Amino acid sequence: MSFSYKFRTAAFAAVSVAVLSSLSGCATVREYWQRYTEDIDKSAREPTGYYEHAEVKKTSKGLVIPDGMVDPVSDTSLDIPDLPVNASDGPVGEEMDIRPPMAPLRSELGLQSQWTGGEAFIWFDVAGSHGVNDEASAWELLQKVLAKLNVAVGKTAPDAYDLTTVAADFNEFGSPYNVSDYGNSALRYRQIYHIRVGRGNDGRIGIATSLIGSMTMLASGYMMKDILDPIELQRFGMGFSNHIIHALEQSHNEKTQLPDVLTVTLEQDKNGQTCLAVDAPYDTTWKVVKQMLPKYHWDITEQSASKGSFKVNISDDSEDVYHEQGVDYFALDEDDYVVRLALEGRRTMITFFDEKDKALKDSLVERLYSGFSQALSKEFALYRSESIK
Repeated sequence: MSFSYKFRTAAFAAVSVAVLSSLSGCATVREYWQRYTEDIDKSAREPTGYYEHAEVKKTSKGLVIPDGMVDPVSDTSLDIPDLPVNASDGPVGEEMDIRPPMAPLRSELGLQSQWTGGEAFIWFDVAGSHGVNDEASAWELLQKVLAKLNVAVGKTAPDAYDLTTVAADFNEFGSPYNVSDYGNSALRYRQIYHIRVGRGNDGRIGIATSLIGSMTMLASGYMMKDILDPIELQRFGMGFSNHIIHALEQSHNEKTQLPDVLTVTLEQDKNGQTCLAVDAPYDTTWKVVKQMLPKYHWDITEQSASKGSFKVNISDDSEDVYHEQGVDYFALDEDDYVVRLALEGRRTMITFFDEKDKALKDSLVERLYSGFSQALSKEFALYRSESIK
């Protein structure tokens, strides 16, 4: 299935690579060994190490009939035709890539991926709950998804619903490269994708993705010589498309879980410390607080998603900062603080600590409650309105 119009080929841009500092343990050994040999470690792509099948040779010996016996009746319809030795030039033995292909994905939102003609397609079912009914809405949706994936857009042709991404780093599954990939010393693929929106022969809206440029690097950023084979091109294209579907599902779920009116109450957490109880999912609250704090000159100096904490410095405590945002004064002095989030049941608790990691007095938390809860409500409303439809 193909779109009803042609697309323009995008040029591959040269990308400079910044070499990162260092790795640790076995990752370091593997890193330097690959640098020394200039060969990529492909052990994860190979069979167990037994390659007897690669040594099998065809012989001329057939079924031997002992003397005095009648030749058995045979059916030649299932005979394997003779082929020349060079009839198949595919990889064998240790050159085989045993990783499974990236499977097509089907979503309950009425989305499905498909590999056709060298491109990965995302099709929007007509009766789906994705809310996409035309090219314009699919194009708008694509822009938001790429922004959530931190994949920047380079060359674009909005009238043709056609774009080329700026080079970004991905792992071998077509997902944006992250801290976990770096910690595991996974290969980095700096890639550029060509993406277009259109309709299929059956009238469905679709998003087509193709990989047009790729450079393979070690985790540190060291460039390696590597040419992707057709199977890998399919893996990346399908992986990236499937990741777009996952991002759409996540955004849809976040929106449906957000309450129409946010409730923020002043309570005590399990440790008996006065805190703000937010009637919203933890992950969403984390994102909202992260984008809210700098707007009130609460500069984030350190953060830890695993610990659910932000270290902040209040650089301007003047009341005008808060009144300009339309909220009450937070009433905290310019200083360093720690803001912690914790999940209790279906609610998220926000607790405040001073620079020595001592919980703020109840009177201080009660004083900042009014303005902070107003700011949270405003930010949640903004987050909801910007969520993918």
